[in-house]
Amino acid sequence: MLEKWLNKNFRIKLSDNRIIVGVFLCTDCHQNIILGSSLEFLNDDDEDPRLLGLAMVPGEHIMSICVDEIEPISVDVFFDSINQMSNLLNTGLSEEQLSIVIELLNYGVNAEQLARLIIQLRNKAQHDHQMINFMFDNIN
Repeated sequence: MLEKWLNKNFRIKLSDNRIIVGVFLCTDCHQNIILGSSLEFLNDDDEDPRLLGLAMVPGEHIMSICVDEIEPISVDVFFDSINQMSNLLNTGLSEEQLSIVIELLNYGVNAEQLARLIIQLRNKAQHDHQMINFMFDNIN
């Protein structure tokens, strides 16, 4: 019976009024639900969701579940859209780097922390590059 819901979009309302939206992946004997590519809304009016990625929703806190029958977007179309957005925002991420970022987010890595880490790594690489150029310029 659950097989027909695999890879469908679920909207789960929790006892504290939060709403988790994501792709249904599996459940267990305790009625916990695992969602992929999930978002957390603080309430019905929240327009700024938090990206969770892979999430386990405790069965004891589930108040309601709605299944969205709309087919999810294909991975290729999704990635192309994200890549175009990345280029428009001039992130400087290659397709491979963008793919890694998406995977990390799907595994539940905090998006804000990941963005800060990428910025720190870029700044460090730029600083190191400047130091190397300075050293080579002063060798002569």
